Amino acid sequence: MPKSPQEINTELLLALAHDLIGVHGIYQGREYTLIEVLDSGPSVVLEPVQTDTVIQNTFQGEAKRFAQSNYTVPFYSEVRQNLHPVVQEFLGPDIAKVLHEQLS
Repeated sequence: MPKSPQEINTELLLALAHDLIGVHGIYQGREYTLIEVLDSGPSVVLEPVQTDTVIQNTFQGEAKRFAQSNYTVPFYSEVRQNLHPVVQEFLGPDIAKVLHEQLS
């Protein structure tokens, strides 16, 4: 069965996104690194460059360990047929424009 345009765009997006792993970008004045691309969603995982540790609790609410904060962001906006605004800001206008052109 032939693939739909949405499936083809998602496959292309994932191929392009995997090449961006390790890219640094700025979001809301803080520098992040794209550390992972999740095929489900699809989504990206951003990690702050500066240490941003939080205390992870057990199910009983007891402090267990310190861990680096990570943020998972969907690639597509839920409102518009475009890249998510956080992804656009993180990647910057040049890379976001190239991705948008590749997906159009």
